[in-house]
Amino acid sequence: MFQELMSFNAAKAGYERISDSGTARRVAAEWFKRALRQGRAKRFPANLLGRPRQLCNLMQITRDVVRQHYVGLRTVALSQIHGSENRTREFDVDFYPLEEHIEQRWLNVAVARLKGDNLPPIELIQFGDVYYVRDGHHRVSVAHALGQQDIEAVVTVGEAAK
Repeated sequence: MFQELMSFNAAKAGYERISDSGTARRVAAEWFKRALRQGRAKRFPANLLGRPRQLCNLMQITRDVVRQHYVGLRTVALSQIHGSENRTREFDVDFYPLEEHIEQRWLNVAVARLKGDNLPPIELIQFGDVYYVRDGHHRVSVAHALGQQDIEAVVTVGEAAK
C-alpha cells in the first residue's frame, strides 16, 4: 500500500507513469473516492451560504445559438471551463464528481492517464471568456484531480441571439 501511495503522489505530480494496470486502477479508485468526497463536502457549506456549486448550464444561458464557428485545437486553462452543454448534475463547478454512477468511466480515463496513454482532446464551446464542455467531462475532472493547469481542446465559438 505504501508503494501505491508513493505511485499516487508521483503520478499526480507528473513524475512517473504507472505501468501496472492493477496498481493504476487502485490509485485511480483512490483519486475518485477523494474527488467524490471533496465534491460532496463542498456542496453542503456552499448551499448554506447560498452559493451553489453547480456547473453552469449552457442551455440556460442561451437557448438560441445563432452562429458557431470552429476555431480548432487550443490549449485552454481549466480555470476557464465553468459549464457544460448537458451534464450539469454529475460534476460541480470544479469538476469534482458528484454521482457514483460515473465512477467506471472516470476510472477508465484516470487509468489511461496514469499509464501514459494519449487521450483525445476534449470538445468545448466558447461563449465570451467562458468555456462549456460538449464532450470530455470525465477528462476534465481527471485533469483537475491531477492538478493540471490546462487541457487540449477542440474549440467552437458560439454566438447567441442578441
